[in-house]
Amino acid sequence: MKRKTSTLKFVLSDMEIRRIGDDVRLNFMKKAIDGSNVYTYWNDFIAKKELPIYEWIVNNIFVKHAITDYDNRHNTVDKIHYACNVLEIYQFYSIEFIDHIAKTINQLGARRIIEIGAGDGFLSYFLKRSGIDILPTDDYSRPCTNRLESVERLGHKDSLKKYDPDLVVINWEELDGTHSLDVLKYPSVEHLLWIGEDEYGCTGSRDLWQFDFEDTKNPYCISRTDECLFGDRVNKHTRVIIFRPEKNHTTKDIKF
Repeated sequence: MKRKTSTLKFVLSDMEIRRIGDDVRLNFMKKAIDGSNVYTYWNDFIAKKELPIYEWIVNNIFVKHAITDYDNRHNTVDKIHYACNVLEIYQFYSIEFIDHIAKTINQLGARRIIEIGAGDGFLSYFLKRSGIDILPTDDYSRPCTNRLESVERLGHKDSLKKYDPDLVVINWEELDGTHSLDVLKYPSVEHLLWIGEDEYGCTGSRDLWQFDFEDTKNPYCISRTDECLFGDRVNKHTRVIIFRPEKNHTTKDIKF
């Protein structure tokens, strides 16, 4: 049976197409299509504003594309990465992942919560559906084909001034980004809930790790940079961290 590709949306701009060339673009599209279960995740769940269970993501995306030949692992990983590029996916959301974050936020007792750099807004949407009163904001500086209407167009500094939040959520801050540092310096902020890689990863600024932080130990945290090695064990790179404005160089684990 011929694979249907009519529902796949490629978001390369004309400028990007000209820059990378037709041959590379065709290879990009082929690899993106090979990551078909990423599209299933999007079309059958996220686009319908539903969430899969964590086990579905592990088995259908990561185990299916498990790395069995380490020397050629990039061919396997690319099947996930290219599809994620097309759909602008960084973190995979599951029922358990969202519930764990909601429980963390409730434990912190936050009253005024915003997300900055919210992108498509789905993280805030699912948290709101889990009972968290959160406002998603974004400066719209990056094109986002799947953005929800609920995302308010505001830069991060204007968002802080408008809402005076005591808790801010940042999901996958760009490498060397300083939004998180601005958040922790803002007077009303008591906590920053930050989703990303560790100090030496590809998200945020290393200066962020000077602040007091707690690892929430969210076991359902899984992202596009993770890999399944030789079976069903996923090698994870991202975490859900709570940062505080203090710089006392202590680290803790939140217990549940």
